[in-house]
Parts: sequence; C-alpha cells; structure tokens
Amino acid sequence: MNVSTKLSFAALKYTGNNPLVLNVEISKDCNLNCKYCGRVKEDKGLLDFNKIIKAIDEVNTPIVYFTGGEPFLFFDELKQAVGYALAKNKIVFIVTNGTLVKNKLRELDVNKENLILMFSVDGLKEKNDSIRGEGSFEKMMEGLIKAKEKGFNVWLNFKIYKENMDELEKVVNFFKNKVDKIHLNLFYDFERKNKKSNLDNFSEKALKLKKETKNILNLKTYFKFWQGKDLDCTPWRIVTIDVEGWRSPCYFKCNGHAKSYKELMKDTDWKLQSKCRECKGYCEFEPTVYKNKGLLVKELMMRLW
Repeated sequence: MNVSTKLSFAALKYTGNNPLVLNVEISKDCNLNCKYCGRVKEDKGLLDFNKIIKAIDEVNTPIVYFTGGEPFLFFDELKQAVGYALAKNKIVFIVTNGTLVKNKLRELDVNKENLILMFSVDGLKEKNDSIRGEGSFEKMMEGLIKAKEKGFNVWLNFKIYKENMDELEKVVNFFKNKVDKIHLNLFYDFERKNKKSNLDNFSEKALKLKKETKNILNLKTYFKFWQGKDLDCTPWRIVTIDVEGWRSPCYFKCNGHAKSYKELMKDTDWKLQSKCRECKGYCEFEPTVYKNKGLLVKELMMRLW
C-alpha cells in the first residue's frame, strides 16, 4: 500500500472530534525571505525536542507535519524528531522550501515508507524567484530530483494567492510527472470580495486538472468550496505547536498561544471561526469532509466523473 492510500485510510478511520494532524513548527527561522511571509519577522527560537515527543504522544494523531520556517536549517533536531514519529508508526510530512535538501539526503537515513518530502513553490522559475529570491527555484529542483532518485515520496505544495493564480496550469503540467502528488494550497487571506468570478473560474480549472492528471491530492469537495459552497471549519482537527506554545485557534489565524494541549482544547473559543468566512485555507476545511459521512458520499460520487 503506497503512502497516499495509507493517508486516505488514516483520515477515513479517524472519526470524532479529536485532531487528525499534529503540525510541529520546529522554528520560525528560514533561509529565504518570501515577500508574503511574516514568519521570518517573528521571534526566533527552536522548539525543544522533549516538547515535540511529548506532543506526538499526547495528541496521538496518525499524521504529523514538520514545518517552519525552514526545518532543514535544524537538520539534526529534525532528523531526530522525524525518526521518533516514524517509530510511532505516524505518516510524516516534512514541508520544505527545498533549497537545503540536496546536501542532506544522504544523512536522512530513516524509513522512507511513511515519510513524505513536501516541496513548496509559488510558481515556475520566474514567478517563484521573484517571490522567494533569485536561484531558489533551481536549488529546490535539485533537491526534488535528488529526493526522487533516492526513493523518497516527493509531493509538491503549490501556494496560491491572487498574484500567481495564472501559474496553476503551468505548475501542474510541469510537475505532474516529476512528483508523486500535487497539493494546491490557497492562501488563507484570499479575498473573495469582488473576485468571485476569478475564484469560480480557478476552481473549474483545478477540477479539470485533477481529472486529467490524476495526482492532485485535494478533494473535489474543497474545490467546490472555493466556489462558495458551504463547508464548516473544524480547526481542532489540525493543531499546531511552535516555539511559543500551542497556536490558537489554528495555524493561519493566531490569537495567542496556550501553554498546553489540554489548555488549547479546553479554553480556545472555536466559534471564532465563524468570523473567518473569507478563509479558504485547506487545513481546517478538508478534514471536515473526512469527518462528515454525507460529504464523503458526495466526494466519492464526484470521483466517478
């Protein structure tokens, strides 16, 4: 069974109101300075390894993400944490800008079966470099190609906002035979006001590409959500720990930090999400589908066409 099938089964089996994904932001430090990102302007620091393993055990989700900042900046700590999560039979993602990957793969001697290297891009070379810095696309591609050669599960995370929407087809067609899966990540602060037709057309393009390429990961229900279809947010399904504590209420919208996981779950006003109707971020909406049997049936029906 390949890792994407395992991922689907993990999500389908994991019912109730408990988290599905633990997101571990090991640091806010990054070697790039992307134009849209405010993380590099935040306080620096490294998440303590003991806090990471405590979080993995306490939350006990089947899926663990390691993000940043750039997690490969702290490779020794990253490798140790990834090894622990894999030993606990988790499906593990490392989300990276890819520019430091090439020279670290030899040392990443862990079980590759349940590990996914997810490379983030903002478009093809010209667009990506204009946002992330000159040469960043080429370095990312070197790491991506080397990772595939060494047998890693390689996925792509295309970060989408209104400035790079026109790159969708070019990015999917360029990477469809270079990676195992493509994930489309619509930025949380995407403004739908006065841009309804743009987002509707974009959704139709995404649906068409998903049908044609077969390796776009996102649910069709999520693309319909871009068009204004109702889909509740379940922010507690993906919880985030970073150097400051447990991010509340979600990864994208931080209204403060809880000191403990129990405090996060007990004291967070999850209803705040009703005020975030412009948010189209995948992270709290896609888990909603897996939690709702009716939505799952619709999703399966849509896959027949």
